Amino acid sequence: ILKQSNFIYLSISLLPFLFALAVYNRIIESPSTHIFGSNPGSSMEISRQGFILLTLVCGIAFYFLSPLFAKYLSYITSRISLNHLRLLINAALALLVFFLVLGNLK
Repeated sequence: ILKQSNFIYLSISLLPFLFALAVYNRIIESPSTHIFGSNPGSSMEISRQGFILLTLVCGIAFYFLSPLFAKYLSYITSRISLNHLRLLINAALALLVFFLVLGNLK
């Protein structure tokens, strides 16, 4: 069950990367790293290839960070199992990257 769960967590983490690859030609020339609009003070423009790499790095980082976040949050709320909490955190972080990709489409 552990390997199957890890595969599910990894799949959720990499979904935004796979989506970004699927819509690569629709991504603007200089994607922004700011999720909600283009705030010049807090965003950085990068190339398309760098943007794809950023989504991959975020997916991998979120895969490894989600168990840590789940462990710390489990101390606050013990009603949710650790696996469900990790799944929710993983999905929330992947959703943020998904919104980042959507915000940079033509």
